[in-house]
Amino acid sequence: LLIAAGAVVQYLSWKPRRAVISGAVTFEGTPVPAGLIRFTPRGEKTAARAIVAGEIRDGRYAVQAGHGSVGGGYRVHVRGFTGVAKQVGPAVDPLGEPLFKEVVRTADIPCGDFTFDVTCD
Repeated sequence: LLIAAGAVVQYLSWKPRRAVISGAVTFEGTPVPAGLIRFTPRGEKTAARAIVAGEIRDGRYAVQAGHGSVGGGYRVHVRGFTGVAKQVGPAVDPLGEPLFKEVVRTADIPCGDFTFDVTCD
């Protein structure tokens, strides 16, 4: 009985492994200086998968294990900026001016570390 109770507790506390997602982001053939990338679950069983997001710096991004994907279908939202800080009222926006409108792609991410490059042309 004690073993069965332990197995139930372990089952209820199980969480899927979140993998590293990384890649390059380019616009008009050059690395995007700064930006944001967001992976939003699509399709069935989206409740088991969280939205995953990361920051783009010098054309690269990496969402580390523990914060990455558990695999499945995602919509990938990319916003790119100049990376030159600008004054916005009393605050400073470190991302700068937008380079392009939000780009949306789709990706089928496996259960494991994954590289996904995005071209925003």
